[in-house]
Amino acid sequence: MSSSFMQKIRNDYSSTNVTTSAYVELDAALDKDVSAIDIFDSSGQTLLIATGAAGAEIDLFYIMPGGLERQDCYLSQGVRLSVKAVSATASTGELTINLWG
Repeated sequence: MSSSFMQKIRNDYSSTNVTTSAYVELDAALDKDVSAIDIFDSSGQTLLIATGAAGAEIDLFYIMPGGLERQDCYLSQGVRLSVKAVSATASTGELTINLWG
């Protein structure tokens, strides 16, 4: 089954830092089910993608500095997507995500 592009997300770290102490919401509720994800990150930090309500996030996977090529990743429509820094605060650069359905 081929994926089709469905949603994009971008976070400019100079506007919204991502720290090691709290999750930053990227999307409050995904528009559709997601089957794959592409991520570019230029912060130089290791990050963690998570889903779930604020205060009850469930960690999914790490984002290594630079990002990752398209990966299979099932996320349900309506789920909240967030990110948290692991190595140090991400305060420069950007996080860009393409979601595929």
